[in-house]
Amino acid sequence: MFAASPVVSLVAAPNTIQAAAVVTKSSVVTHYLRDRSVYTNSTRISASTSINNIHLTNNTSTEIETNDAVLNNGKYTLNAQVTIMGLTPTSTDRSVTIVNNNGEIIGSASVNAHSTLAQGNLEFDFAVKNGRLSHTSLGNITGNTMQEESYQEET
Repeated sequence: MFAASPVVSLVAAPNTIQAAAVVTKSSVVTHYLRDRSVYTNSTRISASTSINNIHLTNNTSTEIETNDAVLNNGKYTLNAQVTIMGLTPTSTDRSVTIVNNNGEIIGSASVNAHSTLAQGNLEFDFAVKNGRLSHTSLGNITGNTMQEESYQEET
């Protein structure tokens, strides 16, 4: 009589830890300022935008100067100057809203009557938490209200 011993195979599973996404000044600028649109009275209009003098500060008003600086959890403010070109002239002064590709409002500008050009400012707050970026503090174009959810930053 032969006793058969059970065959047991143990495979060790490696311990894996997925790192949180790294958020940098460069990735913030790309995320919030890429693919901009211009709206007036919640209607998208044809125009081009140029953004200059981008500044990013943390909640203690310290400027984040280098593009590869890693942003820790916390609140930040992004501000910049915007020039809007190619506007259709109207007979009255008006304001326009600058919106990013996520529908988030990132700034505004005033347009003088009969002008095809406008200058304005982008300034909004946002938060970084565990490698995620919040929505902008200015709301979104569809309802002009803040949304509480956050989303993963693209790398």
